[in-house]
Amino acid sequence: MCTNGVCQSDRSKIYCTDNLGDCETKADLCIVAYAYEGMYRDCKKTCNQCGVCQNLGTDCPDRQKAGYCKMELYLDLMRWQCREACNMCGDMTPPKGIPIG
Repeated sequence: MCTNGVCQSDRSKIYCTDNLGDCETKADLCIVAYAYEGMYRDCKKTCNQCGVCQNLGTDCPDRQKAGYCKMELYLDLMRWQCREACNMCGDMTPPKGIPIG
């Protein structure tokens, strides 16, 4: 939907910012399980979470082909790192409590 020439996808990019000054220096944490909640809450722009459905990992198509998108153990991780490849674009909330080990 567009209003005054600005579409919803454009609007989310315009208003998407990092809430912390050091987000860019911590960008590697965008795909680390223990840091998800804080990074996606405070560093949306750095973590590319501005309403755009995309893969964070370059190997997402391979993981999708291997069946990880449907494995219960990996659902939260895949929903966040490989949203586009797993066709999970509707859910934009960060995963909570993913075990790291």
